[in-house]
Amino acid sequence: MLDDFGERREVVFSWYVGDEADADCGVCERGGRQCGLDFARNQSFCIGQQQHHGSHVKIIAGTSTVGLLVLLSVSTIVLYVFRQSEKEKRTYLKVEKFLATYKTTKPTRYTYSGIKKITKRFSHKLGQGGFGSVYKGELPMEIATGIARGIEYLHQGCDQRILHFDIKPHNILLDHNFVPKVSDFGLAKLCSRDHSIITMTAARGTMGYIAPEIYSRNFGEVSYKSDVYSFGMLLFEMVSGKRTTEPAIEEQNEVYFPEWVYNRLISGEDLGLSAEMGKEENIAKKLMVVALWCIQLSPNDRPTMTRVIQLLDGDLESLQIPPKPFVSEYQDIGTSISKL
Repeated sequence: MLDDFGERREVVFSWYVGDEADADCGVCERGGRQCGLDFARNQSFCIGQQQHHGSHVKIIAGTSTVGLLVLLSVSTIVLYVFRQSEKEKRTYLKVEKFLATYKTTKPTRYTYSGIKKITKRFSHKLGQGGFGSVYKGELPMEIATGIARGIEYLHQGCDQRILHFDIKPHNILLDHNFVPKVSDFGLAKLCSRDHSIITMTAARGTMGYIAPEIYSRNFGEVSYKSDVYSFGMLLFEMVSGKRTTEPAIEEQNEVYFPEWVYNRLISGEDLGLSAEMGKEENIAKKLMVVALWCIQLSPNDRPTMTRVIQLLDGDLESLQIPPKPFVSEYQDIGTSISKL
């Protein structure tokens, strides 16, 4: 019956009454009496006849009514379940159509474990919406940490160290769960893990992300620390939402963007970030401080990617503001970020 219901979308109930019983009941009805059934004898009779049927006598009309009510209840339940299933199917198709229409701008589906990680086990509830609770998350930090782990794997996770030499936003791909992947190894070089210093005959990379030692050996030797510098410039762009080499920024502030950030942090001024990041001021400060460590002029003063991950995963209060980048004389400020 259910298979037939699924195809025809209707429920048909039928039952059979024997010819003999039907004939006997017809006689009762013509005589203006009710028809009864003796279950012990399996024989119908007319109510009012002088017969002793005891507790086995049941009224057919009453039994039929109860059976009909049961059948109607079952059919109602089946119909309700079917309609709910159809409603969910229509909703699913509408969502899929919406996602297909907007393509690359579509919202991303997150797994439960991914949302749990981003929201730190749903620790900070922001409010309640029509479709459920809204929790505070830290997606930019998760992306930054994911990129750092990818670069660390290139430096430490392979038999030979892989130097990318072109870390920039264009070469970071995000999957449907916003998990970052480092791509485009066209400028990469291999070197032994025992010898981190490599020789280059010409500069390689993208303007704005190239470490200074790649331009001139006066700043130091070319090594995996050059990727660390590029990652620092990437962090500045992630937080600001603008190219760090964009002329408008330099003209507006009359200073190199990382230096402008440093001056803001050291004086405790607002970073003046985009509205999105402005809501996560502490995350922005952490990313900026780590970026300042990564772009230190001397490669020896930059942290390894392993250390970068530790800084990103650590507490904001434990971070120290590094020396000001691109100055001739270093001065270890040693100022705690907690004073900001």
